[in-house]
Amino acid sequence: MDGVSYEISAIQTCCGDIQEDSDTLTLTFEYNAIEHPGTRYTDPEIVEAKTAGMTVQNNIIWSESAAISLRYSHQSNVSNNYLVGTGITVHGAYHTITGNFIDGSYDLKTGISMSRWGRRQPANCTTLPPTHDNLIQNNTILNTVNYGMRIGDCDYGACRPITDT
Repeated sequence: MDGVSYEISAIQTCCGDIQEDSDTLTLTFEYNAIEHPGTRYTDPEIVEAKTAGMTVQNNIIWSESAAISLRYSHQSNVSNNYLVGTGITVHGAYHTITGNFIDGSYDLKTGISMSRWGRRQPANCTTLPPTHDNLIQNNTILNTVNYGMRIGDCDYGACRPITDT
């Protein structure tokens, strides 16, 4: 339908500026098989965590360059997922990213991306939470366009350093 502004994603937890000491949601998203088609209404974040303590595990997800996104999140776990055309983006602290199989399917730019933090530009953009103390281990990443992993990229001017990861 023309002129309709909405986004399609599998799950979004919401909302706002989650602090490291926020209460955990204890939400588990597991054992799902999801096809996430690319349309003009499709959200590029197939799973969008804006909370503390989310677990995304044991899912099969295929998409056209989407991501499991820990955007405003802390203490989340992304493990043992089979991802085709789907990567993982990380902001925040105390996350564990382990045992995922990521096949970029030659369309995905980066398998796992962890950006720096701070105020984005222009001035009306959001502030990304401090990124530190994250664990990324035992993941398999194949067939990406640019990078298997990209750690420490500035995100629209949010360029404070990542520490203890």
